[in-house]
Amino acid sequence: MDNPYQASAASAGAAAPLGVSYFKNPALLTLATRIFLGLGIFTSLCASALALHEISLMGEYSATDSLDDIYDQMLIPIMLLGAVQFVAVFGAFVVVAMWIYRMAWNARYFAGAQHMEYTPGWAVGWYFIPIATLWKPYQAMKEIWRASDDPARMRLVPIPFWLPLWWCLWLSSNILSNVSARLTFRAEIISEGMLANQISVVVEAVNIVLCLVFLVIVNRLSRMQWHQQSLRQAQAVA
Repeated sequence: MDNPYQASAASAGAAAPLGVSYFKNPALLTLATRIFLGLGIFTSLCASALALHEISLMGEYSATDSLDDIYDQMLIPIMLLGAVQFVAVFGAFVVVAMWIYRMAWNARYFAGAQHMEYTPGWAVGWYFIPIATLWKPYQAMKEIWRASDDPARMRLVPIPFWLPLWWCLWLSSNILSNVSARLTFRAEIISEGMLANQISVVVEAVNIVLCLVFLVIVNRLSRMQWHQQSLRQAQAVA
């Protein structure tokens, strides 16, 4: 005999396997993600200001002079900012990964596992796989968005402009950061240091826009999942 207290397959994510049979509250992780995105914007603004200050100092020297004097003057600010950036980046890395896992879990609950290609683990894991990291995480995020927007018609849900913009900014930020780091490590004279700092300013500008766009995605996706959960609760009461 059927258990009268057990939700139907339609209202419980079609009896999704892998234990994804209930909704996980994303409120705390969403708040933490917002905080670290705000911290990321703050540190990028500070890094931009520091790079512009270095460029201003370098303008007082000849293009062929050594960078030693500049580095001596900027050592303490650079070290302090580096420590803050490390905390911000590491914290954001952990929190955002947890948030994506939670969003993927809930999306799998809404749509049913048989309709989802990416598990919560792989929605995060693809970020660590060489080559595949260029497109797989984006595909997983699109699937999360669609399942959170309209799980019954997820294949027909259009993808908003914010998602491809976020992914283009993410890839651009990683590429530009690598270029900036290489130029900075190789810089020995003023002209090379100025170029490295100019690229650094561009990197921080891209990072600020990236954080803002991802913040929009975080807010909208969170609201969508709460809306889906409220619909399920209303159906359960009815």
